[in-house]
Amino acid sequence: ELPRALVQAEAKPEAQFIIAGFPHGCGSEFRILMEGYIQKVLPNIVKENNLRTLAASILFKIPLVREVALWTGCIDANRKTAEMALNKGRTLLVLPGGEAEQILTTYGKEKVYLKKRKGFIKLAMRNQISVVPMYVFGSSDLFYTSTFLFGPRHWLMKNMGICIPFCFGLLGSLCPLPKKITVAFGAPMKCT
Repeated sequence: ELPRALVQAEAKPEAQFIIAGFPHGCGSEFRILMEGYIQKVLPNIVKENNLRTLAASILFKIPLVREVALWTGCIDANRKTAEMALNKGRTLLVLPGGEAEQILTTYGKEKVYLKKRKGFIKLAMRNQISVVPMYVFGSSDLFYTSTFLFGPRHWLMKNMGICIPFCFGLLGSLCPLPKKITVAFGAPMKCT
């Protein structure tokens, strides 16, 4: 059941939020998999085509990946693009843990990488927009993970913004494992 405050705030014509989703997981496939669910949770925002997901800048430099990202409602996670989207009245879905949380995802463990991730709060404060917390229980269990070559992969992530998670799903493929996922939303929080 959704918090009453979220339902009431979303029903307003000027509804706008920054939805902070946790944890990132091995990929961001749960965001695509829950497309229909988002329509139930945020019907007015989705109906008005006002939801955008912030995605890593590197994705917009890779042909085909860029097109898929744009097709699924993603925009570059840089500050300028996020500010422009908010100025247009868009609601943003952000995975604050980013690549760091993605590469640290461990099958069977719920982890959040948030200590150094304050940009989404600063964005909310500058624009006086409420933050809606969202936690996706089970997203860490959609794929088996590996620490193989973790050192070089972590270096690439920290120094070049390129995250290469080693994970595999159903029958060793990129298809997620059949696991139960529970999505929990919190009430909108004003950031002042």
